[in-house]
Amino acid sequence: MTSSSPVTPRGQTDEHATQVQGRLPLSVNVGSLLVFVGLIVVLAVTQWVVIPRMDKLSKEAEQKSTEASTGDEGGAPHEPEAVFELPDPVGPEDAPVKIVSYLATDNSCHENTSWTLADVANAYKGKVRLEFVDMASKEGRKEADALGIACDSGLVINGKTELTIGTGKKTRKVRFFGPIDEHEYGMADLCAAIDYLLSHPQAATAKKAQAGGTGAQHEAHAGS
Repeated sequence: MTSSSPVTPRGQTDEHATQVQGRLPLSVNVGSLLVFVGLIVVLAVTQWVVIPRMDKLSKEAEQKSTEASTGDEGGAPHEPEAVFELPDPVGPEDAPVKIVSYLATDNSCHENTSWTLADVANAYKGKVRLEFVDMASKEGRKEADALGIACDSGLVINGKTELTIGTGKKTRKVRFFGPIDEHEYGMADLCAAIDYLLSHPQAATAKKAQAGGTGAQHEAHAGS
């Protein structure tokens, strides 16, 4: 007995293949449509939500940066943070020699100079008045700029930022700019200037009178 297997007629096979092929393009078209719609949604969200949010964050960051550099109100700059405190003034206000020291409290290199100057003033037992101006402050920086004092600090002695020290052929000009014993002047130069002004009361009085004018005079004679 011979078994027989079902055989699909050729006509039916061709018809089935045509139906399958007809369904494939429809499925692909639907998938492509969904992808296209998804892209449109993503673009819309990006355009209407993401981009405006990013712009807002960028503007906020720029505003904070501007406030940090220029101040919160009125465009006033923030003063630098101090790393040390200036000593209190030394000596009577009517002392014959007046020294104004311009230092920056945000620069730790200036701290040693502040205490050294205080020690010098105290050594003259009330004959020297020492005051400090903080160059880290807005007003202090403005005063220092008007006197021509650079960021390295400086001294104004009875209205002078520059003195001639010595007598005869041994005279030399000293600019009291920078920390003491580090740049253009040292302890000996400062003491020589003070000693001269104390030994010449008329000169000291004249220098203080000039200091009362606008700005500081640049040169005076301080013989030893």
